[in-house]
Amino acid sequence: MDRFGEYEGYLYVDSGTSFPNPNLLSDLYSYLKSEKYGMVTPQPENDTEYFNGLGVGRFNKDDEYARSVLFKNGNYIIPPGKAMATHTNLISNELRKFYGNVYPDIFASHCTESTFSFLNAAIKKNWILLKDHILPHKISLDGQSSGFNTFNWVMNGNRTFDHPYRIQSILKRLTTKEAYDCGFGYEECQNIFNHDPLQYDDEHLCKNENLKFFIKENLFLKKHELDYEKIANEFIH
Repeated sequence: MDRFGEYEGYLYVDSGTSFPNPNLLSDLYSYLKSEKYGMVTPQPENDTEYFNGLGVGRFNKDDEYARSVLFKNGNYIIPPGKAMATHTNLISNELRKFYGNVYPDIFASHCTESTFSFLNAAIKKNWILLKDHILPHKISLDGQSSGFNTFNWVMNGNRTFDHPYRIQSILKRLTTKEAYDCGFGYEECQNIFNHDPLQYDDEHLCKNENLKFFIKENLFLKKHELDYEKIANEFIH
């Protein structure tokens, strides 16, 4: 940021995704430019996690059936408490600017995306899943949650939804009365912590101004937990 300044958006791409459609980036940007969306997400051809819900029940991993339901009216606005496996995701600068980062960083693996609907709704933005972009995707090209041994974590009796990075526990931090009161939910596909629907309007935007401050305070590492400025690095161009 110090070197290049701010951008209008920031694109997350996993190592298994490719972009055969030359119009993809311009299409993503057109949605971002509308200022309605905090995240703009095209679909991967597989590993969709549609079977986890997305607001219309379980699909038993039948992606074609899921798509016929989800996109019957066009693009899909992901409602609070639902999620999508985001192998490619364009994040608005407005989201980054308020929270200080584009993605929550308290997670060592799993469940990060279960918080995305709340990150967006809290700043009066929608999270949109695009109907007409299905991207080629090679599964686990560089392994799951690179840098953290998720298999050993589970084999040692731990839970996927409480695999923290640099903090004691995700559950202790996120599943609180304060979280519920301001409209937050976590990993709702497993009924870990369901949000209060009364905190949202018909456009899936949060009416409670406290939610964005709760998210900023609790889903992102504090400076004493991880000081990014002290990470040794070298910029080569």
